[in-house]
Amino acid sequence: TAHDMVREARVLAAVRSSFPLVPEVYAVCEDDALCGTPFFVMERLHGHIPGRSMPLEVTRSQCKRLMMSLMDLHADLHAIDLRKRGLLQLGKPTGYAERQISGWSRRYRAARTEGSPSCEGLMAWLERNRPPESDAALIHNDFKLDNVVLDRDDPTQIIGVIDWEMATVGDPLMDLGASLAYWVERTDPPGMQAFRTLPSTLSGMPTRAQLLARYLKHYTARTGHTVTDFSWYYVYGLFRLAVIAQQIYLRYTLGQSKNPAFAGLGQAVQALSDHAWRVIREQEARLDAVNRRAALLSDRSLRLDGKVAVITGASRGIGEAVARLFAAQGAHVIVSSRRIASCEAVAASIREAGGSASAAACHVGDAEARSALIDGVVATS
Repeated sequence: TAHDMVREARVLAAVRSSFPLVPEVYAVCEDDALCGTPFFVMERLHGHIPGRSMPLEVTRSQCKRLMMSLMDLHADLHAIDLRKRGLLQLGKPTGYAERQISGWSRRYRAARTEGSPSCEGLMAWLERNRPPESDAALIHNDFKLDNVVLDRDDPTQIIGVIDWEMATVGDPLMDLGASLAYWVERTDPPGMQAFRTLPSTLSGMPTRAQLLARYLKHYTARTGHTVTDFSWYYVYGLFRLAVIAQQIYLRYTLGQSKNPAFAGLGQAVQALSDHAWRVIREQEARLDAVNRRAALLSDRSLRLDGKVAVITGASRGIGEAVARLFAAQGAHVIVSSRRIASCEAVAASIREAGGSASAAACHVGDAEARSALIDGVVATS
């Protein structure tokens, strides 16, 4: 709309000094007498914009380097000091998550067509599990590979970020969740593959988990907060994308848009809803496993207080995990393997966590060594 056009120009002008990859705005005309609508003129960036495929041939290492650079850039955007840069006026961070869930829910209900999923359960889950508000940041709200401009000769070099009309001040993790919703992996269901718009399945492209890990490294360093479960933010992104697809599909069914590519968006909405529920079920399964383990560890009948446990092969892997489990249950654990230095490191880590542990070198394939280890345990017990 004309309002969006003028707002985007103002956002570009406000953000450019803090984020140099924003194109420069040369002029803004709010008088629609000239060409029928307000408009602005901005810097032309000479480069390539990726789509469903890359505009240039890229290697596996270049794919990884490009996407890690994109995640670094996203984190840089969120790290801008809003108060110092005078950007707080671009949005209302308080209550952002609540407004987003209620707003997207309202828009979905208004755009529903016959045969589309109700999504009422999904909307209720998002509201019921809405996390506490995180630190406010400048967010792009459409930060993805087809909204960046790549250098004409180097496809790993990002020279510009475009399409800022939805930029505001809000939750950076929700911004990231919205971005990752577009990143379809090779292992995603066929329904998700059908509407892939980015070259995300190209050989060498990172997974969502790898992109998330890259971003969260910066986020934790900046805020001091550790994100242990990103599911809510990703499900939000999937639902948001479903709403956008449903709104476009509604216009297509009403004849307001003739693009034949929009005919399949109804199926895309269903695929996004199904995938969101798949993510929710996986999260619930993880939480259930954690709760079962906590219940197991709190069961006094399984305590090993006063016992001594000799765990061989405990310098790493499964042996180390068993040693830590026994120590958590109150046993004094003797961490044993052929590498005494590794055993001592594991034992020290167990003691630092509040357990009781010591280290002993032993090659379990050597009968004399096994006998000496057991004799030593008996002598000191």
